[in-house]
Amino acid sequence: MSLKKPTPRTVSDKVELAGVLTSFYDNLRPLSGAAISPERMPAVKYVGMAGIDEMRAIRGDEAGESGPRFCFAIGKYDVLDGWEGIFVWSNTSTAQDDDLNVIESPAAGVPSGSPGRWLRKIDTATRIDAFTASGTWTNRGGVVSFYGIGSGGSGGAGERAAVNAAGGGGGSGGGYAEVTGLDATLLPATIAITIGTPGAGVAGRSTDGGGSNGNDGGACTVAGIMSALGGLKGNGGNGGFGGLGGASVQGSGAGGSGAVGTNGNGGAVATAQRGPGGGGGGAGPSGANLKGGDGGLGSRFTGVPIAGGTGVSGAAGGNGSSGIAGLAFGGGGAAGGGTSAANAGFNAGTAGSYGAGGGGGGGCVSGTSGASSAGGPGIVIAITTGPTS
Repeated sequence: MSLKKPTPRTVSDKVELAGVLTSFYDNLRPLSGAAISPERMPAVKYVGMAGIDEMRAIRGDEAGESGPRFCFAIGKYDVLDGWEGIFVWSNTSTAQDDDLNVIESPAAGVPSGSPGRWLRKIDTATRIDAFTASGTWTNRGGVVSFYGIGSGGSGGAGERAAVNAAGGGGGSGGGYAEVTGLDATLLPATIAITIGTPGAGVAGRSTDGGGSNGNDGGACTVAGIMSALGGLKGNGGNGGFGGLGGASVQGSGAGGSGAVGTNGNGGAVATAQRGPGGGGGGAGPSGANLKGGDGGLGSRFTGVPIAGGTGVSGAAGGNGSSGIAGLAFGGGGAAGGGTSAANAGFNAGTAGSYGAGGGGGGGCVSGTSGASSAGGPGIVIAITTGPTS
């Protein structure tokens, strides 16, 4: 230990006084041990967060006096789920919170619009760019992988007919595509990302005749590199036959078909749990109130299924239940039930997130047949690892 004894001159000389006080501080800090807790010394505090959302309750400080200089998030939903990383506090940043690389801390007294942000350190870490609308990917070096799923197709509407009206088929989920391990030095400076439009739902029929077919979903593309095809439309009920569900495309789940006199069918589970499931097929009346088909299963990147919505019977009334929304690859929308009474067939429920197929509408003998639901939106995710700028 080396400490300089203060003298009267020390007190009168600010430079010399600062040197003496610094010497005392440097020597006393390691001796204090547990007496100086991390909470009292934010600059040396290591802050490990269970998720990015927990960072919103902590305010940092560049000087390390009123808060930590950095935090480490171990993930967002699960440990090491690809969203983990080091975040450094900036006292002056007013960048928009994107729930990924820029994090505000409203729970810690930093209102939206006021300076102060957690900024992801991305120069030597993993960078994730998620596109839910068309845009431009910027090359920052490293190794790049692209993952995409096309927008889902919508289901078909139910038929209206005095005898054996049938429900519409569910639309199929969007196709899945991936290109991994690309050397960024071989790629252009920017790449156009296109997110196709989901297939629009179609209205039920108020006069006798077949139900309308749904609409195909649009492809999601990384220009010159890959394309995840959009889901295909489900057909409307027609002539006593349930509409066929959209066919399976590029790893997606197929839509379920409508039926006459039976409950609708759910959409098929996606191939290898990689793409989203299709929507359920609408039920058709034949002397009874019938249940619409359940939505098909979706899946995350990890292969954990996300359930689709549950169909409803005509007797229950109301629309089909919505598919459960997920981080990616949501379940298909449930189909509406059929009815043989003098009222309308029921509508399909909403499709799940990112590429799920829409459900089909239920058939009816009078009134208006059930409408179909739109397909789920598409998404492209770019993951860059290694040295980036």
